[in-house]
Amino acid sequence: MIEFKNVSKRYASDVLAVDDFNLKIEDGEFICFIGTSGSGKTTSMRMINRMIEPSDGEILIDGKNIMDMNPVKLRRQIGYVIQNIGLMPHMTVKENILMVPKLLKWDQAKLDDTAKRMIKLAELPEEFLDRYPSELSGGQQQRIGVVRALAAEQDIILMDEPFGALDPLTRDTLQVMVKELQEELGKTFVFVTHDMDEALKLATRIVIMSKGKIVQVGTPDEILSNPANEFVAQFIGQDRLIQAQQDTTKVGEIMSKRHVAMIEDQSLMDALELMKEQSVDTLLITDENNVLKGFVDIHMIQRHFNTAISLADIMSSEMFSLREDALVRESVDLILKRGYSYVPIVNDVGHLKGIVTRATFVNIIYDAIWGEYESLSDVAPENAIEKDDDIEGEGIVIPPAATEEDGERVL
Repeated sequence: MIEFKNVSKRYASDVLAVDDFNLKIEDGEFICFIGTSGSGKTTSMRMINRMIEPSDGEILIDGKNIMDMNPVKLRRQIGYVIQNIGLMPHMTVKENILMVPKLLKWDQAKLDDTAKRMIKLAELPEEFLDRYPSELSGGQQQRIGVVRALAAEQDIILMDEPFGALDPLTRDTLQVMVKELQEELGKTFVFVTHDMDEALKLATRIVIMSKGKIVQVGTPDEILSNPANEFVAQFIGQDRLIQAQQDTTKVGEIMSKRHVAMIEDQSLMDALELMKEQSVDTLLITDENNVLKGFVDIHMIQRHFNTAISLADIMSSEMFSLREDALVRESVDLILKRGYSYVPIVNDVGHLKGIVTRATFVNIIYDAIWGEYESLSDVAPENAIEKDDDIEGEGIVIPPAATEEDGERVL
């Protein structure tokens, strides 16, 4: 547990950057500090690992005052991820990942195993371990920055606006990855952001700050349903407050179970026949256990028809999915703001369960204003064609709104 007791930070100008900060962070929580510029959120987080030292009060980790700890040893026990990533350009990805474990003098076998485990957590190929940061994209570098913070098995991870400089697509992908890693590993995350959507998506509790003071602490649902004052309400924004009317709804409750999918080892000819039959230009691809693997579209099939054997040879895994227990607000952003026509829905082990579509959210927003929403869970999208029972999945996927990149349709 991390505990702030009457913590203040005063600079030479006698300006209080943090003023009488009190907070308990339980093990395994995902805490987001959020506020306007100069609110003290980054200073508060950086005091945890003594990158900045408090002027008054105490910060305790598992009951021990951090000021009684060796600062170097303290920082080796706490993972730290920053916006500009901080990878060493002259070191390979593997060497970057293992920086702290090497300082802790782990044996070589454990180091090698850790590097392989971390690159897998980053969802990158193992051969990337031998590459240098300059050979990776910005998003891939940030993935390495995240798992590097996990490599030494620290229980506390600090993240200082780690995704602020990334494009929206990469940012969304990494937010999902970080949330899933935090839940899977049970680590305590303290995350600084200025983006309320990001905080609502990631946090178990949100700490809203202004002028060095805590204004409100609560779960996303508590803050959305009961803003402490006008400042919080304005910071959240009217559109989010309207949307909060639907925030107790999970995507699994509103998803359509009508989707067209095929198993990855099926042929391109089988795919073409199904696409023609169902009048779609995109198929979701699963393995034999119905675990979502990716998608193919008609352009990909046309381009590789004479060279590829199965759908696995050409499918793209670059797509978003949401778990069926995700709240509706987590998918509204993907659908309405990012321009996607649909997002696949999976369960906690990745089994494809359905899709949510743009039409679903148009009706939700309509209901928030006029109160006439009727669940679309059992209503087929416009022009939907139901499939035969012997074909994997049910119904139709509405072709996604997409951009053209290297000739491929990108979700």
